[in-house]
Amino acid sequence: MTDASVQTSDHAGRGRRIAYWIVLVLTTILATLAIFGVWANRQLLNTDNWTKTSTKLLENPAIRAETATFITDQIYANVDVQGEIQSFLPPVLQPLAAPAAGAARNLVTDVANKALVNPAVQNAWSNANRDAHKRLVNVIEDKGQFTTTTGNTVYLDITPILTAVAGRTGLPAAVQSKIPANAGQIAILKADQLSTAQTVAKGLKNADWFLRVLIALGFGLAIWLARGRRSQALVASGVGLVIAGLAAMTIRSIAGGSVVNSLAATEAVRPAATAAWNIGTELIKTLAWSTIFVGIPAIIVGLLLGPSRWAKDVRNWMAPVSNTRPEILYGGAVAIVLFLIVWEPVPATRKLLTILVFLGVIVGGAYALRRLTLEESPQAGLAVAGGPALSDDADTVVQPPKGDEADTAVNPPEGPDS
Repeated sequence: MTDASVQTSDHAGRGRRIAYWIVLVLTTILATLAIFGVWANRQLLNTDNWTKTSTKLLENPAIRAETATFITDQIYANVDVQGEIQSFLPPVLQPLAAPAAGAARNLVTDVANKALVNPAVQNAWSNANRDAHKRLVNVIEDKGQFTTTTGNTVYLDITPILTAVAGRTGLPAAVQSKIPANAGQIAILKADQLSTAQTVAKGLKNADWFLRVLIALGFGLAIWLARGRRSQALVASGVGLVIAGLAAMTIRSIAGGSVVNSLAATEAVRPAATAAWNIGTELIKTLAWSTIFVGIPAIIVGLLLGPSRWAKDVRNWMAPVSNTRPEILYGGAVAIVLFLIVWEPVPATRKLLTILVFLGVIVGGAYALRRLTLEESPQAGLAVAGGPALSDDADTVVQPPKGDEADTAVNPPEGPDS
């Protein structure tokens, strides 16, 4: 080979290695982004998930306490409680109307907190969130010509809950009737946010599956580029998934501090804001752990197929079964996948895509393992199958006895002294 051809080969090899690392790093970044993309898509555009999350929010004591305070504030903002109390007190007792109204506020908050535990009230909360989310999806996905009385602003309407709480406090019906119909409306999406929301929603819907396919292709390309080091590339791909999962949880933690600080106007509200963030982003944590869990089999398989001494020892130990009884090897690989599905260490292990990834990595790893054991320890298979085995001298093949030689070996001729 000429010097020019050697230099060209070295340059091509170096370029391939550079491309390998670029693809590996970019795919790891995409895997991190995909976690947030899937979370946003399922959390923002899936009504069932939105409703389940809202129910979990109300079950949290800190959030329930803040909701009760909001309901109390709305009642007092729309009803002149002090004036109503003053109206039925005799003139001599009317100065007590102000302290009585203050005491009544604590009573209303306590009643509201207890009411929010009631299954009927929680069901009303769930239905209000489901209805609001359907309208939200209709608006941001531009389905039909949905409009509210206030344009494209979408509200969560908990007025029925507010009215129910007012009734439980013992307020007269005449007072309850003064609560406006929109007293319990909370803006979710304002008209000036509509264009941004529609753009984000379209991007999320298109990015969900696209990113997952792109990640699979990216890691596959990285493994293909790592010619001669594909077991190490498989390990690197698994490590990339683990890094993506850990990065997503780190970002969630850092972003949570920023979001809570912006939501918590006072320290009293901080516990509720923290709980709301943790519950609302719980899916990110689940997706991150699922990504880590998918990366672990790739690392294990890659290490087992690698050039290390312990990996070669393990392959040599497995060679007799791997070479002659492949059905046991493949059956064991499938059994591992089935065990993971039954065990369900993370919810993703029962998702079709995750199952296919596990099958591809574990069963594909079993196939690659058998090819290696056949190349590295062919004698192990021959010996178990009854074929020629290698003697202590690796270059000497010992053939089993045949025909009369076998009989002679089994029954040696009797000597003269027999």
